Amino acid sequence: MVLKIKIGNRLNTNKEKAIKDVTSDKIVRLNVNLPNTLLKQFKLKTVQNNITMSELILIWINEYISK
Repeated sequence: MVLKIKIGNRLNTNKEKAIKDVTSDKIVRLNVNLPNTLLKQFKLKTVQNNITMSELILIWINEYISK
């Protein structure tokens, strides 16, 4: 059985609006100079904790600016 979302459906419209609201802020790239060994350790640790480096950095930045 395949479920289809009707175009113009109120639920679909609300979902599209929610997605647009969440993604409305333009994503930009942040470059950081790190020693290679530190980068490898960071990558390994994020993989072990099932989180991306970007997600973790975003958490850190949000925590920092909310202080």
